[in-house]
Amino acid sequence: SGNGKFAVVANRNGGLTMISAELEGCVDNNNNGMIDTSTGPNDVLPWGQDECVIWNISLPAMSNQGPRPVSWTIGEQDPLTCEYDAGDIWIGWYNQAANTGYFRLVAGMTGQTIDEVAVPNWSGMNWGPYGGAIDSENNFWAIGWGDNGPVIKIDGENHQATNFGNPGGWIYGMGLDLSGNTYAAGCGTANVYRFNKQSESWSTIANVGGSCLRGLQVDLDGVAWVAKNG
Repeated sequence: SGNGKFAVVANRNGGLTMISAELEGCVDNNNNGMIDTSTGPNDVLPWGQDECVIWNISLPAMSNQGPRPVSWTIGEQDPLTCEYDAGDIWIGWYNQAANTGYFRLVAGMTGQTIDEVAVPNWSGMNWGPYGGAIDSENNFWAIGWGDNGPVIKIDGENHQATNFGNPGGWIYGMGLDLSGNTYAAGCGTANVYRFNKQSESWSTIANVGGSCLRGLQVDLDGVAWVAKNG
């Protein structure tokens, strides 16, 4: 979350789970005066008993085409404490039969649905929306897996989706720089593709090395760091 107090985990088999990162955010559901929570790999409580797991929702999933891209929005700032609330969450998945990417906005603290956006004419490939991130204006950006996967933006205010198409290569992971420009990692080409959100145009950083580029993040200096196959 934007305030660093909560985390969400997307399960491509069809679920989204919100977990408190601090004991103060956990809930004593059994009223025993303490927080019952897992402490590590050798101490994992059964499902439903960990009081730091705040909520879980089911989402559509067909053949591992369930949710992958997930990102917190920027929460509201309290004018007295200057602290931010957790914000809400965008999550995306794919319906290959309908060739449609679906994106749902859920309330950060409850998991309740706020809105849902359908993006038709996706890629027609086995997997759909693959990576996602929020820019400084609360717009949600997501990319589609494969050589026909698009880059899309969902407006942070009206939730209207815009499809900017594919850069001309197989894309896998993505990240945003401080200006909200999208960097997409190319698999097979070893290119990094950059989408300029102001000019709405693509540029290519060719052959950065490796057979397939995977996850990607852009640091505060505008340097893109990319995980790759050997």
